[in-house]
Amino acid sequence: MSNENFSQITVLMVDDESLMLSVLGSICSELRVQKILKAHTAKQALQAHNQEKIDITFLDIEMPDQNGLLTLKEIKAINENNYVLMLSGNGTLDNVKGAQDAGANSFIVKPYSTKKIVKALKQYLIYKEKS
Repeated sequence: MSNENFSQITVLMVDDESLMLSVLGSICSELRVQKILKAHTAKQALQAHNQEKIDITFLDIEMPDQNGLLTLKEIKAINENNYVLMLSGNGTLDNVKGAQDAGANSFIVKPYSTKKIVKALKQYLIYKEKS
């Protein structure tokens, strides 16, 4: 477990796979993230962004209702400072480059590990300090 303080962070996890949401949610809970929100669709993710102050969004690229890269652009239109980490089981160069070009702050290849999530949250804290 990390000794970083993630207790002031609100996270939105967006993935159509319930198991992935459960795993990511468990990791964030272990790390004592303040508030953990979950969405199964792009539509739910955008609704959450319109209703809550979200610091970090973990966003799956392949969603049933809309491509994650398009959703990323819409999230950034709502809150340009939202820190978005794209998620995919396919870490091809095209996926990573597409995510960067769309405005993603980082990219995580599934499966998740506590180490990957801690690194992402630490990167967010550095990003937040600089902005």
